[in-house]
Amino acid sequence: MFTNPLSSQFFRNGQVIETFRGQGIHQEALEVAVEKLNSGDWIHIFPEGKVNQVKLHPGRGLLRFKWGVAHMMLRARVPPKVIPMYLEGFDDVMPENRGFPRFLPRLGSKIRVTFGEPAEITQEVGDVIREWKSQPHGKMEEDEADPEAGVRIALTDVLQRAVRRLGDSVTRNP
Repeated sequence: MFTNPLSSQFFRNGQVIETFRGQGIHQEALEVAVEKLNSGDWIHIFPEGKVNQVKLHPGRGLLRFKWGVAHMMLRARVPPKVIPMYLEGFDDVMPENRGFPRFLPRLGSKIRVTFGEPAEITQEVGDVIREWKSQPHGKMEEDEADPEAGVRIALTDVLQRAVRRLGDSVTRNP
């Protein structure tokens, strides 16, 4: 998305925060997102980290949600309100196997966006975060396992289950 000055400016104007695959959860983009949450702004996250190519890989389902989502939630001063969304058709707009010009979306494809109810998942996310924050956590030594790994897994699992349930309800009731 940020491959040249024109597209970089376009996406920055659309409030897109540039992230770098493979640089993990301790990158500037996630800290910018946490600052936005802490100042009361909203952020929209694609927790799979890419466009899931459902038609190229039938039966695969949702990709594993990235831990950066949980990292941001843990760093926010207040557990954020979560609105689950299920997206369909993006793999038609930007298929992996598209030819030249790869950078252009395929026009004429339909995209369907379904929003879920925020109350239940927001409560569940908040409960996981509050439980984790209520327990003592010392400074991590270099040879120690990551003390946040378990809670990041728990949070991404909560989010993934909610989006999967929403997707299942959409595909059963088109």
